[in-house]
Amino acid sequence: MKLRALLLVIILLLAIVPALVPASGEGEETRSPGFTAVKLYAQISTTETTLSTEQSSNRYRTSDDLTFDSIELEESLVVLGVDTGVSQNKGLEARIGIQATLASEVTVSAIDDGESIASKTVTVPSGETRWDWEMPFKSDWDTYTFNRRHVISLRVEADRNVFIRTDSNSYLELFCEDHLSITVETRDVDDNRASTFFPNDLGENRHVFIEGDIQNPFGSGDVAGVNISIKRPNGQFVVEDDAATVGADLNYTYDWNYATGLPSGTYSINATGRDLQGNEFSTIGSFMMAEYGIRISAEGEEGGIVTGSTTPGSVAKYTLTILNIGGNRADIVMTDGDPLPLWQTSFSKSSFSLDAGDDTDITFDVKPSSTLGGGNSSVYIVTATVNNDPGIPNAKDSIQVETFVRNEVDLAVLPENPDPKTIGVGGKVDHTFTVRNMGEFTTTVDLSKTGVPTGWEAAFTGNRVVDDSIEDLRPMEIVDVVLKVTAPETSDIMRATINIRFQSREFPDVYEDRTTVTNMVIGLQLNPTSPTNSTLDPGDEFNIWFDAINDDPTSEHVITFTIEQADSNWPSSSFLFSPQPPVTVGADSRQAMSIVTTVPSSAVAGTFKFTVKGVVDGRAEVYDSFDYNIKINIRHELKVELSPSVNEFTINTKEESIVYLSITNNGNVVESVNITVETPSSDLEVRMNDAMTSIILNMPVEPSAEEEIKISFKAKDTASHNEVINVRIEVQAASEPTPITNDLKLTVELSSGEWFADYMDWAAIIIMMLVMMAGLLLYNPRKRRAQKGKGPDEEDKKDATHGAVARQ
Repeated sequence: MKLRALLLVIILLLAIVPALVPASGEGEETRSPGFTAVKLYAQISTTETTLSTEQSSNRYRTSDDLTFDSIELEESLVVLGVDTGVSQNKGLEARIGIQATLASEVTVSAIDDGESIASKTVTVPSGETRWDWEMPFKSDWDTYTFNRRHVISLRVEADRNVFIRTDSNSYLELFCEDHLSITVETRDVDDNRASTFFPNDLGENRHVFIEGDIQNPFGSGDVAGVNISIKRPNGQFVVEDDAATVGADLNYTYDWNYATGLPSGTYSINATGRDLQGNEFSTIGSFMMAEYGIRISAEGEEGGIVTGSTTPGSVAKYTLTILNIGGNRADIVMTDGDPLPLWQTSFSKSSFSLDAGDDTDITFDVKPSSTLGGGNSSVYIVTATVNNDPGIPNAKDSIQVETFVRNEVDLAVLPENPDPKTIGVGGKVDHTFTVRNMGEFTTTVDLSKTGVPTGWEAAFTGNRVVDDSIEDLRPMEIVDVVLKVTAPETSDIMRATINIRFQSREFPDVYEDRTTVTNMVIGLQLNPTSPTNSTLDPGDEFNIWFDAINDDPTSEHVITFTIEQADSNWPSSSFLFSPQPPVTVGADSRQAMSIVTTVPSSAVAGTFKFTVKGVVDGRAEVYDSFDYNIKINIRHELKVELSPSVNEFTINTKEESIVYLSITNNGNVVESVNITVETPSSDLEVRMNDAMTSIILNMPVEPSAEEEIKISFKAKDTASHNEVINVRIEVQAASEPTPITNDLKLTVELSSGEWFADYMDWAAIIIMMLVMMAGLLLYNPRKRRAQKGKGPDEEDKKDATHGAVARQ
């Protein structure tokens, strides 16, 4: 039975093909005509056997099974068959050295997805090396199509041991039809598809973004680049063979930031893509530099809208800037749309001319009727139109002008929602307000109050308050007004809800209303005897001291105490009163009280208000209270760990390795964390949380919280085996006063994942070959003497030591 050794050499196909579509939709695509030669260079090394578009060195390996994974074709590929000899089918050509020690029948085949499509069988004489292999197609084809996702490979079969040699010129040659195609289109600064631009536009708008897609059956590795050329209407280059940016996704982009004053007309684009072997494929596109264009803007404009205000009967003035962004002189007409009742408008000039690139300022006046009160508004669409533009429609630009009517007097009163106050029997309390005239005229503000209960008293006081009014409150002037509330000695009404009105005397429809609430307590007053503000750290213990006073001269009362928290959530059980409530306080007596507590270790940074509240005889409506403010100092403490805890690991070139980065915030403030994975090599693909990113910015980590980030590393197909890559993971929190930075370093070693097993196979094969050679020497001395007499020349000896053995 005839035994055959199989060498399967697969391609790392690295080439590209783009087909450009003109942006204007009118350009014609141009390509390199006919079929283009692409040489897939063969190499055999101690680590892999491949076909590739890159040159290789002359190395060797010994194995009886050289089957490897391959890159699939990303698109279908049409190849042209070449003449392989008289009466032979057309086929494919390859250059690979097959050297026979003894005369051997050798077959070299081109394989499509595991099936032979072309092959050549010859007898290689003893001691000779055959390099040229013209392999006829199995059928009478002029062309052959490799389908998408198929794999191209070479197969070498022999009935005896042969040496398989490659050098820098070993290849399988394919004549490809349109193996690279490219498209082109233009976009504006807002990323909208556009085919018209303006030669004298504002600087931020003077960009033509050219982009397109590249398609290539061989993937991205064979793309040498894309160059862009742009010509003026007269054929003069403004950009000539400038390199575009080509992404890994085989998209390319080019930003042309053009100068002002360019001539109007049609500009042509030529986008040329090249593969690594120098083949060029081009397409053309075009865009227009407009002859006519206009831009209108105003100070304070946002999103095409400018807003202003005025008073009844007064003019609101808007300054508009008109810029001729086209390439020709423009005759401009200004309009503001349909008129509005009780509003008047006018332009400082409604028609004028501007040379290309020139600008001018005009005013647009908006006047409301004196009968319009505050709160009315108008909207005008102001449009500048190029009247001499022959195109339909004419070039134009618009801006929206909104005008609001305000009163001459505008009062602002703070606070808007006053906090309730608590007083004892016969006590007094102040409710303080700030009053500000936000208008343009001076006014007198009258103060009035309603809802004062029987037996209670309420009066306005303040430096500027005379007879319940503020005389001559000037524009932007601020005055404090105090409503002083006095509780009676005895009353059945325990709460006073008093309404206050702040009203302009000259403009009665301008006023502000506020409501105050005052609660009266009989039998209790709380009087702090220690400072009511403190600055503490998490874990600190502190005391609050106060007196509980029974101001009832005739009866004792039972007092219960609670702590109310405004912005914190400390455990209520952590506040310990001494003596323990409820506490009985005799008539007209006092009880010294204290509260001891500890700041929780998890307390967040900030200032918090605690209210100490005492309730009389269990009656919720009868109480007194005081506030205690605590400022918690900021503490930063981030813990950063990797899981598994490693500082180096090996990545299989076909697999993904994952580590988990955990960040624990042991501090008491939210940390804004930036995470960066830095690697100096482009051979390593990094993903964080399954996203194609190596940077995470401003990730919040709450106090006592732990965040986990999945980081995956994968070697790209272009990575070199045994490559060692140092990876730096930086975790930085932008905190005060000094940023917190944690650096973790990993060493990544790339591995094929099967080298060790292959190495053992090779070792076994080498040993078997040595045994066979020793046998020949021992049992065939005559043959050995003959070989000593007329062995191969020195060059053949050298070549034989650098080959790969295909074994039976």
